[in-house]
Amino acid sequence: SCEDPLSEENSYLLVKNFSSEHIYAIYCTDSSSDTWGADLLGNELLVSGDKKEFAVEPGIKDIRVDTQATHGESKGAYQNFNVLF
Repeated sequence: SCEDPLSEENSYLLVKNFSSEHIYAIYCTDSSSDTWGADLLGNELLVSGDKKEFAVEPGIKDIRVDTQATHGESKGAYQNFNVLF
């Protein structure tokens, strides 16, 4: 799973926002999962130039980063990544 806060038993995912856009949501899940789970940022934003670290268990993870807020049925802009920890 992907979780926060940090602990010594986990690997770490460091997300740094190099874009000019705010990051509104970060999702992380095991690659074998059919769902994204909770937003790691919660009610926070990751503004341009900022960074945040998350604890993750070892394994292959899918990461989704949303750079636009979504409202109702509208689709936001996002990027998906597959990462081995």
